Amino acid sequence: MKEMKKIIQFEKENMPEYQYRFLYKRVLPGFFFVLGGAIFVLAWGIIWDYCTDFKIIPFIPLVIWAITTFVLLVLYVIYGKKYTHRLICEKALEFEEKYNVVDIQEAVCFLEQQGSIVENCIAADGNKISLDDCFTIFHCKTISGVYFFAFGFYSKHNGEQLEVLTADKYLCSYFKASKSPVVNRGLFELFLSDKTKFMKLLLQYNDEVKMEKHI
Repeated sequence: MKEMKKIIQFEKENMPEYQYRFLYKRVLPGFFFVLGGAIFVLAWGIIWDYCTDFKIIPFIPLVIWAITTFVLLVLYVIYGKKYTHRLICEKALEFEEKYNVVDIQEAVCFLEQQGSIVENCIAADGNKISLDDCFTIFHCKTISGVYFFAFGFYSKHNGEQLEVLTADKYLCSYFKASKSPVVNRGLFELFLSDKTKFMKLLLQYNDEVKMEKHI
């Protein structure tokens, strides 16, 4: 119960208000109504069938429940599409500003000062490892209203994860201009060039492998 409360609080803090309200003020109550209504209708039918031979009455609650459920489903689809479209537009605009491509020299200078990428090498466990010896993968994920974008670096020798760097405009700019390959470059390029389409795929699949297949 405590874990559930933590999740709800986390989503309340990170989701847009309209998304949170839709999930917890409409979808969740609706789910309990449909589930509770189904149990009630089933129990009512069994009791009535046991107590009397009149077979029409049990169908009245069933019809009411079915009609109400259908109306709720239609409303959820309508409002779900409306809020999803709003979320896509807002996040696309937010990410367009946050991950805008900067001049490559500015990106290189910032990353070297930060010590994350220096002379085409990453620092992993105190060692400098050339990007030419790594598989670089662009990772993206959304959980409970939080969005994660990062670059993962994996050894070409054994596939071991060497380092993960949280994506920012400097890393994005570096890998856009760099000759160092990004394994899922198609998805990465989509992230840079069309945030709206990228967000649609992210919300639909939430998996970079599946997303890249549907570009």
